[in-house]
Amino acid sequence: LIQDAWRAKRAILNFNNNLQVVANSEWSKTQFQKGLIRTDSQDKLKSATLGVPTWLFEVMDKGTARDSLGIARDAFVVFFSASSLSDARKGGQTVVEALQQCSISNLAVLVVGRADQTLDIENARMVYLGYVDDHELLRSAMSAADIHVSGSTEETFGQVFIEAAMCGLPSIAFDTSGMQTSVAPGISGELVFPFTVQ
Repeated sequence: LIQDAWRAKRAILNFNNNLQVVANSEWSKTQFQKGLIRTDSQDKLKSATLGVPTWLFEVMDKGTARDSLGIARDAFVVFFSASSLSDARKGGQTVVEALQQCSISNLAVLVVGRADQTLDIENARMVYLGYVDDHELLRSAMSAADIHVSGSTEETFGQVFIEAAMCGLPSIAFDTSGMQTSVAPGISGELVFPFTVQ
């Protein structure tokens, strides 16, 4: 269904001498090299290192953040985000399966994103914040959590991992795609073998 659009993109990228392509991760750069750019057009492809506005994302007091969201201070809080919970590529069901295998008392799960389906985790308090475009609310949610868990199978970069790190929140993600750029193992989180809950 996207054949015509694909051909048009390829033509633009391969034959427009004034066009520069900037990839937001090494994985994205590799995908461009494989699929869109001719060998003699490789000089058009550059990589950019993305950052985050430090005045918007910063560590705040965990207790204060939890109070603002109505979450118990003694809870173990997991942060999960997805643009759409029904999008299988974002791994909501994988996160559910992983958390069900853990014995965590007083578990709370903060869910950010379009809740077009619910996540059912036994004995967990589910807190749905919906799509968040308020940076203060997002910073509070990240600051309230103990860990950010992603089940995503593919990200061109994964900006949420950088934002979480700036709020002092470590991330667990699959060792694949752009997440290999946005998560620094042993520093801002851990990368785990894809795509299993083990």
